[in-house]
Amino acid sequence: MARKRSPNFPTISIDKATELVQKLYNKYLRSSVPVNLAIEAMGYSVKSSGSKQLVATLTYYGLIEAKGQKDERKVSVSELAFKILKNPNTRERDLAIRAAALKPSIFHKIYSDHQDHLPQEELLAWELEDKYDFNPKSIRDFISIFNRTMNFAKVYDTPVAEENNQRPFDEKSNTEENLLEEASLQMKKNTNSKAPWPESMQERVIAMYPVGKGTSIRLIANGPITQKSIQKLTKLLEINLDDFPKENEQNDEEVKSEEGTKSSHSRVIF
Repeated sequence: MARKRSPNFPTISIDKATELVQKLYNKYLRSSVPVNLAIEAMGYSVKSSGSKQLVATLTYYGLIEAKGQKDERKVSVSELAFKILKNPNTRERDLAIRAAALKPSIFHKIYSDHQDHLPQEELLAWELEDKYDFNPKSIRDFISIFNRTMNFAKVYDTPVAEENNQRPFDEKSNTEENLLEEASLQMKKNTNSKAPWPESMQERVIAMYPVGKGTSIRLIANGPITQKSIQKLTKLLEINLDDFPKENEQNDEEVKSEEGTKSSHSRVIF
């Protein structure tokens, strides 16, 4: 009887994969090098049984770019990996790690089904065998790698992917500004597709909150608002908190100017 083969998945967690790419970068920077040299630079033997799986795993995470076929194949450190290794901005680096964690197709599929929290191991084991046709012998290893990757990347700490199986958070949207913009666009799309509002009512003020002397914030929506919408808005605002200046960072002239003008309004569109 033929041995049942599981879908392709990373054989190591994202933290270990990042350590290996660091070794490759230390020796060759971002140069494109033959795959055999890359494997040796990461401390593996070309003849080892796991060397091919190693290269495949780093490709799944988007940490290396591969070109060519067989003996002519070359690899290099990817732009995403470079951000993880060298970006001095901690927040952007964390976002890049999350992007890599969700790049493997099977990881993203599972996350799309369980966006609120890590699935229980018994439930996940059943889904892997029943829904994704995993070989039962590889399920335990997969769950260990998946859980460690999700925890290391802090995937469940903040919303990094939209609902309805949208594409995972990646290096093309690795700033909180883009996260807020994409979330707004997706929410507009979902709202309009379910209950489109007349053009004259696409934007309406739903609340206004005083937040300081001479300052208030208006919430403008283009459709029905639910508690879930407000919860998502709260999370997105927390992500962007550091983008706003602190009180002690405003100079005297700005403060005087604000006190002499009408109440300013910050606009947040769902």
